Amino acid sequence: MSLALWISIVLANWLVPLVLSWAYILFAWIPGWIEFYRYAGGLTWAFDLQDEKVDNWYTRAWAGWGGFGAMTVVILRDRPSQSPGGRYTQILAHEVRHSKQVLCLGMIQPVLYMLFSLTLLLTSKLLKFTPDTHPYYDNPFERDARWAAGQQVNIPRSKWYRGPDDYWPWM
Repeated sequence: MSLALWISIVLANWLVPLVLSWAYILFAWIPGWIEFYRYAGGLTWAFDLQDEKVDNWYTRAWAGWGGFGAMTVVILRDRPSQSPGGRYTQILAHEVRHSKQVLCLGMIQPVLYMLFSLTLLLTSKLLKFTPDTHPYYDNPFERDARWAAGQQVNIPRSKWYRGPDDYWPWM
């Protein structure tokens, strides 16, 4: 493999998620669904969801989520004044960790995230090999982000967000 081809593959691995992350931010920022909140450190910039000002399909889709992290950008649902007991700080740290995961792994991070989740869903819900594992809570990327944020890493089945029989938290 030539050096030029190798360099272009490596650059594309980070350039594609960088462009897609900022395209997503522009998609939500232009209509006013999010606004810039603050520099979050490193290479990461934090944006704030404007669900108290805007009520549409986009802000309603955030119903069960605290934040979103991609390469160099984070979107947070709540501002510090709306998050009692340091919850904002934990969510910010959690999402910044996801941003760092993408910075380290590039395009392969979302692919691996999806593969881990699908494998956990298959083994827990469909095959019943590991019925107490969850495709979101037990995903290694989520466990790493919770650890980095000082959050509880092991989430017991009784504490699953939508109850002990919900294996699909994304819908």
